Amino acid sequence: MTPVYIGILGLVVLITLLVFRAPCGLSLIIAAALGASLLTSPGMALAELGGDILRIVSYYDLSLIPLLIMIGFLFDAGTRDLSNVRRAGQEDDSAALAHTDEPSRGLASHFLTPPCVAPVIALVVFAFLSGGSVGKFLMAGVVPGIIALTLLAIAAAIIQIFAPRLLPEAIKRILTFRVKTLAHFLVAALVAVAITAGIFFGVFTPTEAFAVGAFIMVLLIAFSRRLTPKGLLDALERSVSATARMFLLITGGSLFGLLMTRSLLHVTLLRYIAGSVIPPFLVLGFVLLFYTVMGFIFDGHAALAILTPIVYPIVHGLGYSGNWFGVLATMALMFGFLSKEDAFMDANRFGLHIRRALRTKWPFLVALLIACLIVTLVPVVVTFLPRIMLGL
Repeated sequence: MTPVYIGILGLVVLITLLVFRAPCGLSLIIAAALGASLLTSPGMALAELGGDILRIVSYYDLSLIPLLIMIGFLFDAGTRDLSNVRRAGQEDDSAALAHTDEPSRGLASHFLTPPCVAPVIALVVFAFLSGGSVGKFLMAGVVPGIIALTLLAIAAAIIQIFAPRLLPEAIKRILTFRVKTLAHFLVAALVAVAITAGIFFGVFTPTEAFAVGAFIMVLLIAFSRRLTPKGLLDALERSVSATARMFLLITGGSLFGLLMTRSLLHVTLLRYIAGSVIPPFLVLGFVLLFYTVMGFIFDGHAALAILTPIVYPIVHGLGYSGNWFGVLATMALMFGFLSKEDAFMDANRFGLHIRRALRTKWPFLVALLIACLIVTLVPVVVTFLPRIMLGL
């Protein structure tokens, strides 16, 4: 069996395992191990896989992932005084709920990572799987992130002013409550600005930056008296669990990427595309569409671990910037997050039926689509900060 056919067999095994709902990280590792065994021998494959796993988990920049996850869960735990608003909103929504099925509950606890840091973690994972610089990828995402957040805030304001019927009473109350406590969110934003500035000016590495951010977040929540000892232990427990699952995904994605490289499947696909009449931008559009669809099916980080080892070498071989594509891929995955995970979170938090929570998301999907178009048509918004870092 030729290496290319072994690579295709690895893809078939991966898809089969995913269809039967095997964990994504474990599916990637099994497919990579099978392919490596066929390329060499079972004994040599196990020895290589052991060395590869040790290299992956000892990669220095990946140590910022548990810090990011901890920051997110601490922030979530420190803002749980929203529960009073939730209870008040549920009373107002009780009549509406009487005409629906049982609302979705308990879903937020199954998120792989905290929603507030999910895009940042996605960029870190993409940087590692693509072999790029974590710092450059983070800087590449700053301006697109600001654009997306601005458009999403505008969409929220438009809904609140011109179409309040789209929002259940519980969410209206929560928006009003957040305006009153805007100072606490501004403090969190200042922490993010300090981290970004420190990385950009070379004051500290990304890992050091997020270690400082985690320490500052603990101090801020402690001084505000919003975090109980039980809440702190819960946040730490959830952080450890999410970190373990995230590293399983990263390990599987990296091992599967090595299989794709050793099987020369990327080279074969690039040659086929170069010899065909398919324009590169159509290939890019299809890849981004695939990222979007996978974001609806899987957790965003799982979709990233599955797709990036397969498609990134192809996109990069077509001449596109790795930083630019990484930001676009992350934004494409956010469609799935907004329409699926964020709707589930609202259903769980406010006691709504999932269909009602989904109806509130379409204006935000339009805002995110506009942000994606801006990044696609004006790639300089992604590339100029990394260029400044390099002194170009």
